[in-house]
Amino acid sequence: MAGLTDAARAAAVAGIKNSVVYAQLHTGAAGASGTSNIATGGRKIIVWGTVTPAGELNISSPLNFTGGASNGAVHSVTLWSALIGGTFYGEFLITGSSTFDSSGLYTLTSLQIRHTPPPIINLGMSQTDKDAVDLIVEQSMASSLGHQPGALVWVDGPMGVYKQAYGKTASLGGREVTIDDHFRLASVTKALMAQAILKHIGLGQLSLSNTLSTYVSGVPNGSTITIQNMMMMRSGVFDEQQDSSYLSNFIAHPSTGGTWTETSSLNSVKNHASQFTPGTSFQYTNSNYRLLGYCLEAVLSKTIKQILIDDVITPLGLTETVWPDDAVIPVPAMHTNLLHPIFTGAAGALTGNMDNMVKLGRAVINGTLLTPALHSQQMTTMSFYPYNPSTGISEGPPTFGYGLGMVQIGSWFGHDGSLPATGTAMMCEPYTGSVICVAENKQTSGLQAMSRIWHRIANHFYNGSADTVNFFA
Repeated sequence: MAGLTDAARAAAVAGIKNSVVYAQLHTGAAGASGTSNIATGGRKIIVWGTVTPAGELNISSPLNFTGGASNGAVHSVTLWSALIGGTFYGEFLITGSSTFDSSGLYTLTSLQIRHTPPPIINLGMSQTDKDAVDLIVEQSMASSLGHQPGALVWVDGPMGVYKQAYGKTASLGGREVTIDDHFRLASVTKALMAQAILKHIGLGQLSLSNTLSTYVSGVPNGSTITIQNMMMMRSGVFDEQQDSSYLSNFIAHPSTGGTWTETSSLNSVKNHASQFTPGTSFQYTNSNYRLLGYCLEAVLSKTIKQILIDDVITPLGLTETVWPDDAVIPVPAMHTNLLHPIFTGAAGALTGNMDNMVKLGRAVINGTLLTPALHSQQMTTMSFYPYNPSTGISEGPPTFGYGLGMVQIGSWFGHDGSLPATGTAMMCEPYTGSVICVAENKQTSGLQAMSRIWHRIANHFYNGSADTVNFFA
């Protein structure tokens, strides 16, 4: 298994920069809680510099600790989240000059942090861990919230690799599902869209600050809505899924699309008022990524389907990932539910399999298609919101983050998706290099593939990592 790229290490160190804000000097070992042998003078606020592309971080200005014993010894510095109390983040031994001066002053001129991930040695997953994963999935399939006919799980990281299929393609009858089955990626499609957008930003063909009206006219607030607003679901555009015509076609003609077209989708957004001032709130809606697709089409003079093929699917070798022409999922299929891709477009039309979802997750976490700067920006640009079951997280942390086409739950990054007969989760942990992907062939309440199966598997291997932002900092 390949190690982390420089961009992934930089993203991990950026999390440390955001959490560690105070330093304390010690005259001896600080102890397990960081409170022993504290030098006088109190904690000092840290002004960090910029994280380098290789994942290195240093202070941008010296830290002056006063009140020490004249020419007395200094031993180490500890890092903290608060001026008083707070979280203790570790102890660093002093190298070089290690005494106060004659006036009792000690100046710390360098405090360098490097991200050194643990080695990924894949020796196979233990049977105990496999049994734990099996139990998590089986409990979900037996629960009233889950009760999925079938589910697929792929775990890949230092804990080993485990690929397992559970159940059948249908509740009544059907065959056994396999790990190679295809399914709708649903909103995991947005992760590919984000890669395409950021890739072309890196090529200078558009920018996060460009406005929607530059490419698409007639949308309310289009002159102030930015590419970044749409990527982060902060544009305020109307949700096409609330359009009465969309709903009637979705219900009556799921396999053909009825009279709903891409033009219908665009006109729905144009003909309804904005929901809020751009950049002031959050509303998850497919309309944002439909519009981003139209923007890319305007820039590149190609269909968004072809753009995704040329710029993401082919370069990453996602040979089983397709944008179907009709409602049928490529065989072998995890289920036979029919849904025409016109109802999701650039926000959720793709189908794929577990192998391709894991490849995509690893490419996203490593920044394979992006410049180091843009990858770091994607990994660190995140707005957090209170937990709400309607977001698709029915258990887990008190907040979730949504950024540039990326979800953050605890210390994990990726995306999830939900459609009729479909639930998906593709989540990656940058410090360990772990990837956990889940697919279910039912649209479960609260998206159990994410909120229960993924969440519990992630916490089984790294307890607390699916609940705590910057868990490994």
